[in-house]
Amino acid sequence: MLSTPTRKVEKRPTTLIVLVVVFTLTVAIEIVNVLPRLPYWQIGVTGGLILMTISFLAITTSRDPGYLDSSKTDFLDLLEVFDPAQLCSDCCTIRTSRSRHCTVCNRCVERFDHHCPWINNCVGLKNHNAFYIFVSSMSLLLAVSLAQAILCLV
Repeated sequence: MLSTPTRKVEKRPTTLIVLVVVFTLTVAIEIVNVLPRLPYWQIGVTGGLILMTISFLAITTSRDPGYLDSSKTDFLDLLEVFDPAQLCSDCCTIRTSRSRHCTVCNRCVERFDHHCPWINNCVGLKNHNAFYIFVSSMSLLLAVSLAQAILCLV
């Protein structure tokens, strides 16, 4: 998001749907082929990681990332009161020092990190921690599932 995209990018749930379908198929294959061969405590750990990953995906996807409220006053009136560097001309809001305008959502986000197509949402002040936990739990689930699959093959 360092430069403005050359073409209009729209918010689409396609990548999120692909993530959910691939994740569901992978978990189904693991439940059918790998988990019956494991001790109960490993099944519990894997089940907990699966639930944690799904929960934080839902939280990150649905939570407001920290959108700044657009002002109800006229933009030209705001220019008389505020420094133009503090105003976003795209969405007519008063920006804070760490906020940025997302070209996909077409809104300013407080402490904007990036727009993630996998969750179809921006990552900002209010959902950054949930996004970090989601990515960490997904990585941990991947590592645990790989180790369990290798143990079952051996």
